[in-house]
Amino acid sequence: MEEFIARNLLQVDESMVAEEADAELGALLLRYLRHGYERRVGAWVHGGRDEHETLRRTCHAAEVLHRLDLDSDTDGMVRAAGNWLINLPVRGNMLAGDRRDMHLYPSRFKTLAYLDRFDDQEVRRDFQMLLRKEVSGLVRNMSESDILTTCIVVDTLQQLDQAGRRHEVCTAEQYGAMIRALRLQMRAWRPPNTKTSDRRTSSRCEIDNPRDLSYVFGLLLHADRENVTVKTVTEVVSFLTAKVMEGTRARGTDLAQSLYAALQLAEHYRGDETVRLALLRILEDLRTVYSIGEATKRWDVMIHTLVLRLLLAYYGDAPFTRAVAARFLYAAEQRRDAQQDVLEMDLKAIVRERMAVQLGGVKELSGGFTEDRVYHVPFNYWFATPGTDQERRDILDRSSANSLIVKQSSRDAFLLATDNYNQLPPHVRSLFVRLPTESQVIKSRQSSSYFLIMEDLTDLFTLRHLFNEFDQRAMSEQHRKLLQRAAAVACDAVFRMFRSTNATRSNFPGTQLSLLYLSKIEEKLTRAVGQVPWLKNPIQGFRVGEQRFKGLDYYLGLITKHANVLQPRALGLVHGDFHSRNIMLDRDCTRLKLIDLDKISRSGDYLADLGTLIQDVCVYRRVSEPERDFGLAREEIVFAANPAAEAGTVENAVRFPALGRSATVCFQEEILEAAERFAEDGEDVGWKPRLWLATATALLMRLAFQTEIEPAAVLYAEGVRLLHELSRLLEHGQPLPGLFFPLDWPESQMARASGPAELPEWAKANELVRSVHLGLLSLGLTPEYDRTAVRYYVEAAGDGPVAALTPAHRDAVARLLLYCEPMESALPTGVQVQLNSKPGERLRTAMLLSGTASPESVVSLARIGLGESIKQTKRPAIRQRG
Repeated sequence: MEEFIARNLLQVDESMVAEEADAELGALLLRYLRHGYERRVGAWVHGGRDEHETLRRTCHAAEVLHRLDLDSDTDGMVRAAGNWLINLPVRGNMLAGDRRDMHLYPSRFKTLAYLDRFDDQEVRRDFQMLLRKEVSGLVRNMSESDILTTCIVVDTLQQLDQAGRRHEVCTAEQYGAMIRALRLQMRAWRPPNTKTSDRRTSSRCEIDNPRDLSYVFGLLLHADRENVTVKTVTEVVSFLTAKVMEGTRARGTDLAQSLYAALQLAEHYRGDETVRLALLRILEDLRTVYSIGEATKRWDVMIHTLVLRLLLAYYGDAPFTRAVAARFLYAAEQRRDAQQDVLEMDLKAIVRERMAVQLGGVKELSGGFTEDRVYHVPFNYWFATPGTDQERRDILDRSSANSLIVKQSSRDAFLLATDNYNQLPPHVRSLFVRLPTESQVIKSRQSSSYFLIMEDLTDLFTLRHLFNEFDQRAMSEQHRKLLQRAAAVACDAVFRMFRSTNATRSNFPGTQLSLLYLSKIEEKLTRAVGQVPWLKNPIQGFRVGEQRFKGLDYYLGLITKHANVLQPRALGLVHGDFHSRNIMLDRDCTRLKLIDLDKISRSGDYLADLGTLIQDVCVYRRVSEPERDFGLAREEIVFAANPAAEAGTVENAVRFPALGRSATVCFQEEILEAAERFAEDGEDVGWKPRLWLATATALLMRLAFQTEIEPAAVLYAEGVRLLHELSRLLEHGQPLPGLFFPLDWPESQMARASGPAELPEWAKANELVRSVHLGLLSLGLTPEYDRTAVRYYVEAAGDGPVAALTPAHRDAVARLLLYCEPMESALPTGVQVQLNSKPGERLRTAMLLSGTASPESVVSLARIGLGESIKQTKRPAIRQRG
């Protein structure tokens, strides 16, 4: 029997759910017990003819097969085993003491009671002899554990009690004494390492292992539940659950202890969530061990029957028996189908021998960020009939009349995508390409790849293919309408997915912003720096054209600071990889199918899908195909030379033309309008800044797939530019631009006309403020305007403002903030100076200006405070603190 499992390993198909896999394990264990049954004897005979071992095996096997109650053959084995246990046909030369011990073996009586075979008078006399060994409620000196012996006896009596026959063999007083003794033992038990002041109580406890503890606990729950305290239940269940969690890592007797604990918990506390998880874990461990088989060589019959008893307790006797029967039926059907399949395969091979296939020009439709590929495969075929050689040449030489769409991927990716497809809500599933059963995935004969014929994509094209066709310098009105329609159906697909499963913020934690965006940026950038080490420099600070950007940490910190504004109001179903090669459309851009389901998430932000699509068609499409008419040529990406650097190196500064084109502008406008309508319906007020963050995240994530410096520079530059625009909104209330990627670089706000018309309304209305503003401009400072303040820089987008005009409170009309230490010179009339002690504040000195202040005096004082910083325009002399 020991070799049976090793020769017949558990075969679990990956498509099986846990219940089916456990039923397959139950079927294997039933075959194991049938294999070990000796029909001539009617028992499970030990190979060495050890009667004691035969007795032990037969008790375990007969009891569990009686519970399984599968068929007439099983019933016959149980009936014959009962006869053997009653007769005990042992060798005649056995010593009298050994013969007596076999007759009084406690499990013999328990098994016969379970089989309802307790009528034999010799069996009853033997059992009453065993009962006479009871002392103060415990049956003594029959095994290594008096607790175990007493439990087996009480278990036997409970089975007889259910049949109304306990009084025939045991008095109520003796039965009550044994129950009381077990109750006292349970009360005296303490969890290991528990400190107790009553050492006398703990010293009286004879329960010293999980098997005995679980057995006593289960019997008392049946016969004495009212005397089992809540504290006892809590402690015992917690201890047994911890033992179960050890799973199959335990060996030998320790494994049996875990199984006994699991058996009682499955019987009484399967509804407890912690217990359920522990039971699921040990069942999963058992399936793994039985599929390997090496460890099971050391397991005896008792372990295997305990596993089968655990399965029966967890699923219920009748349901599990039906499930095991179903696996036997399925195996028979599989054998029959396999025989039919062999015949069909032979016949198909004969037909294929007479057929010729000619492929046309195979075109790749998808691919990019993974190793998956989707191909359009045109072909002709010819079948041989007598005298058709010329027809063969004619057919195979003509242009292909048939075609297939074929996806190349790995088996695991196909299985994951199929699982995701099957879990989609039915009303959303129509958006996706149909995915097959595992049998429809074809293994390559030449490599490790697998192929799938995607039948419902034959007449469709990728959005990338159509966009490339429509993206012309002089775009026709027809192409514009098709692009708008493509954007609309893509957005509708995103919104339909999200509506199907979305959950409000109250149902998920508040850290989603980091999970959805920030952590992804950091993860992909770590990989990107390893592939393009140059990225280490711009991450610390970057110049694009005339615009200087801060380090990436600065922008991510601002986003974290304003996380409450950017947190999504709801999460739902998203595609997870919504780029233009995963979106298939017909020529009219009305019918859509989505492919690549392996990144689907049910707790995502719909704006992440839209951000991925926007960056893909507007940026990544252009930098990944530089040779195309719409591509961004490598020579258009110019790095600033650094004379101080070694030859061949470049500075972290780059210049390239604006990436907007007529087609991408049209596409962006349509997506923004659709997103705004959807957000309004869902009361998602923070949608637009979050879409900016989503698009920037998608750009920065694409860096992980780059190995060349030029496309990496453009992707990083555009991503950090969007973060810069987002930070200006969050910090200063500056509105976001109308488009992500416009036709031309937007005119810098600091390069616009610096006349009074640009001032905020409160500043326009005050002559003193207007005069101070003009005076600061005369110092060579460059202004930047928003709704409430004017900030002044020594150069466009320098390291930070050196001055600012803001409204004031109380008696002052304005505040002039300066990047300098407090000034010790005498203050003119109408001016007060204060030090801003707020940590990290750049503009530390505040000049409060009242209506009596002289504009000339104020400007003169500002000139003194700013010092050298206003004398140059290339780099400010004042160094930024912190």
